[in-house]
Amino acid sequence: MHPYKIPHALKEKELIYFHRGHEGLDKIFAAAWLDYCENLVVCGTKNNKLIVINVLTEKTVDIPLIKSDIDRSHIGATENCGIHCISVNPSGTLLATGSSDPQDIAVFRLPSFEPVCLLQDHSDWLFGSAWIDDNNLVSASRDRTVKLWTVNAVERTSTEKWGFDSDLHAY
Repeated sequence: MHPYKIPHALKEKELIYFHRGHEGLDKIFAAAWLDYCENLVVCGTKNNKLIVINVLTEKTVDIPLIKSDIDRSHIGATENCGIHCISVNPSGTLLATGSSDPQDIAVFRLPSFEPVCLLQDHSDWLFGSAWIDDNNLVSASRDRTVKLWTVNAVERTSTEKWGFDSDLHAY
């Protein structure tokens, strides 16, 4: 069989990093390819680790998460909930991901992973995010809300533009 036929092109490759087990690494909940380099994928784990992996060399870099200054100890366990979503804006310049608190969204500048802002308005775990364009991000949470955020990466600010409650009425 010729090596460039479809079955060979689609053959999976298990990364040794995950196969061997990495100290403190738990299940992978979310992943996204980084467009600026075809060899890099960013992964979010069950135990709130954000890891960039070069799939060719299998070298990794742990990205520190942005920590919240809000005390949420009264709402229950917030540790080891995991990073359930990762999304890259269309131009490949911003990355949105879950953060150290599962209801927060951390936004990083790419390719440097410099923190831009921490979006904090959900009251329960974040389960999805998608960029509408380079500055507008939609997020979905277990709190039964969908929120639209405008991220101004130049000024390092963000605003919540609008959201929907569980009955899909604008507020």
